[in-house]
Amino acid sequence: VTRYSAFLDRRPFVSRLVTGTVLCLAGDMIVQTAIEKRSLSSLFMKADPKIKKFDVNRTLRAGFVGATAISLNLIGWYRKVLPFLCSRFANTFMFKRYPTQATTFLGISILYINHTGHFIYLLLFSD
Repeated sequence: VTRYSAFLDRRPFVSRLVTGTVLCLAGDMIVQTAIEKRSLSSLFMKADPKIKKFDVNRTLRAGFVGATAISLNLIGWYRKVLPFLCSRFANTFMFKRYPTQATTFLGISILYINHTGHFIYLLLFSD
């Protein structure tokens, strides 16, 4: 954890890009193996024809979406947009009275604003 924290401080852009990519890759691998019951062993040896094969291309697409649509949007949001919004609304009643809640609300609103990444994900993965 200490090395990862140092990496985040030393290389903030690259570390978040790598983190988002790895999370999306791992998430897709978990979904394919645990939920869809696809076999990872089908990558290395001839698998039973009854078992679905693991889709490597899909996992790579998930990593690409994690690196581009999700990580880049979150980096921009938390490094540029959120600080700007907090500074613009710092003198409002909400920020004076409830600073933590107001900042959290702005931070969580990325879930609503960042529909682009979700839309791209649906385009790439829907059958």
